[in-house]
Parts: sequence; structure tokens; C-alpha cells
Amino acid sequence: MSRGAAPPLKVPRAAARARSARLAVAVGVGAVVGAIIGGLCFSALGTESTATALVRLTPPVELTALATGADRATPDTEAYITQYVAGEVAYLSGSGFTRAVGKSLGQSGEADVDVLQEIGSAVIDFSGKAASEAEAVRLVQAAIDVYAAQVGERSQRQLQTILPALDAWQAEASATGNEARVRDIQTVRESIALAAGTPATITVLQAPAVDQTSESRPVLGAVLGALLGASLAPLVKLSRRRKTGCLTSANQIAAYVDRVIGPAVDLDQDTHHDQSIGLARTLLAQLTSAGTPGVVVIIGASSASGTSEIASLLAAAAAETGPAHLIRLEDETTSPFAATGHDGTLVVDAGALGESWLLSEAVRHATDLVVVTRLDVDTAQQVYMVRSATRTSSSRLTAIVTIHPKRRPPRRGSGASSTASSARP
Repeated sequence: MSRGAAPPLKVPRAAARARSARLAVAVGVGAVVGAIIGGLCFSALGTESTATALVRLTPPVELTALATGADRATPDTEAYITQYVAGEVAYLSGSGFTRAVGKSLGQSGEADVDVLQEIGSAVIDFSGKAASEAEAVRLVQAAIDVYAAQVGERSQRQLQTILPALDAWQAEASATGNEARVRDIQTVRESIALAAGTPATITVLQAPAVDQTSESRPVLGAVLGALLGASLAPLVKLSRRRKTGCLTSANQIAAYVDRVIGPAVDLDQDTHHDQSIGLARTLLAQLTSAGTPGVVVIIGASSASGTSEIASLLAAAAAETGPAHLIRLEDETTSPFAATGHDGTLVVDAGALGESWLLSEAVRHATDLVVVTRLDVDTAQQVYMVRSATRTSSSRLTAIVTIHPKRRPPRRGSGASSTASSARP
């Protein structure tokens, strides 16, 4: 690689692993919180039991037809039975019947009862839902009892219209002395009373029994809550990151500087001296004045960017080729740039904007300007402010990216700091 060339930025695997770990933690926390909330919400709904019963319907005897002497008092064709059952299911599915069932149970509204017809048969399915198994069974039994009572009332209403007519006919026959007619009418009366007193139109094939109980509602709520929480956590994290404007990649930084050099520096990694000096050489080699005496001014996008580590690394690399001096503007009370006769390379740790009143003077003397930007901590606005503060300088603004996976405060120096300090006069 030729000196001054900018290699592709290489972010250590630790940063990617740390970012993935933080995302995994966010997903896990979101899943746990979602499961707890979902379980509690579904538990508050309570359990729900469903009971069912099977009932076969038989079309009732037509008392009016029986009284008039019809040959077939009970039509039993398949079409007639199908029409009769369909009509009964329509009535049983209406609000009038469900209100009657609710009233029989002491409720003010409609009962939760459903009625369905088994396809191709005269069997209907009564089903009801309640908070407990006993209440569900009681609800379905009440529906059957109410319906049976209503069928009996229908027969009584027919009798109330037929019996007065038979009484009139019998009185007329007695007045004319037609004893045979009187006997026939009496026979019809007995047949009608027998048919009306035989409640054979409803046959319970299956007594009310619990079909299912939704005891798994809390579990279902926990599962749904966990899925929702795990899905929302990354979105919330991403939204918060976008709101704060934290930088997550070198591409975002490149828009505000002249170039980005690498590799990225892990502020949390304790490296051996050989590894630190190798990293320092790589960074220094990419600066425009590398290998010649100059003033390298290092500015942090924020106080957490890691300017001290970068300054120590560059000073250590510069000390290998000649005299090198490392100063921190925050420690200086007078201008170190007024004195002449400095030989070698001067590396200036300027800290963040506003930390030293000497920053503007350092920028004027700089042969190399470096902005240190820490991913996931610094923002594009902070980098832009450094760009604005250094715009009057003729030197190019170079960016060095730092990472800090464990999120602890950066150390005020690296393994190369001792080497750099020894080079200071």
C-alpha cells in the first residue's frame, strides 16, 4: 500500500458482535416484557368454557288437520322436515329466543347461545359459552328447556282454537239427536288431546356437555406478547437511534470530512505493544504529512470519542522516524505554538470542541487535521460542527473511527501512550 492511500475501513469483529449482542438483548427484553404484559392481559379476560348438546327435531302433529279429518295429520316428507328444521333454526338463532333464555337465567340481556343445523339431518347443535364449565352446561340446558316449553305452548294455543269448535259441533249434534256424530266428535277430541299431550317433537340425543375450555388463554397471551415485544424492540431501538442521530457506519461520516482512514480503533481492546505500534503506523501512514515534521491536530466529535488514544498512537508512530512531541491543549495554560524551533512532529490532543481556548490557534498551525468519531455514540451534527470549526484551515480534514463495544468510559491513553510520552521533551 502506497503512503497516503486510504485503505478500506475495517471495523473489528468485536464491534459487530457487540452490536449484535445489544440487539439480541433488546429482542430478549422485549420478548420477556411482551410475554408478561400479554399473559396478564389475557388472564384478565378469564377462562371461557363451551358446552354443546345435540337435539333431534320432529315436526309436530297438525291438530287442525286432525280435527278436520285429514288423511295425513303429520307430513313426513323429507322436504317438509327440512323446511321445518330450517325454520326452527332460524327462530332459535334470533334475538327473541336468546333473550328468552337469558331471562330464564336471570340475565338482563341475551344469552350467549348458538344453534346450528347438522347438514342433511333433523339434528341441531345447541352451544353456549360461559365463564365456567358448570355455567356453560347450565346455559345449554336452559336453552333446551326454554325451547321445549315454547313447543308445548304452541300445542296449547292450537287446542285453544280447536276445542271451542269441537264443543260447538258436539252441542249441535246433541241438539239434533245425532248420537253417531257425537261419538265421532268425542273420538276426535280424545285423539287431539292425546297428540297434544305427547311432547315428542324434541329428542335430546346428547345431553349438554363441556366441549372445550380456554384455559390456555394466558399462555396464548404470553406467546403473542413475546412475539410482538421481540418484533417491536429492534424497531424502537432503531427509531431511538435515528432520533438521536448517532453514527453507525463510516459512510455516514464521509459526507462531512475529506476522507476516512482505517482501520477502526477499538478503545476497549487491550493490545500488546507490537499490535498497538502496528496500528499506529497504519494510521500515521495515511496522513498527508506522514514522515515529515508537522503539526497533527486531533479533535474529538465529543469528549467520549477517544482523542487521547488516537493522539498517543500517532505520536508513538511518529517517534519511530524522528523527534515527536505529544501535548494536550487542555493541560496548556499558554500557547505552545508561539515558541519557534520545534523540531520533528507535534501531535496535539485538542479534545472536543470547547475544551480548550487554544483550539482555533491549533487549527491555524495544523498541517494535518484529524477528527475522531466514535460509532454509536457521536452524531452527525457533532462531526459537522468540527467541520465548521476547521473550515478556515487549508489542511484536509481526516476522520478516524473508534468503537467501544462495552460502553465504558474510554481510557485516557493506550498501550502506546508510554512510548509517545517518552518522546515529549
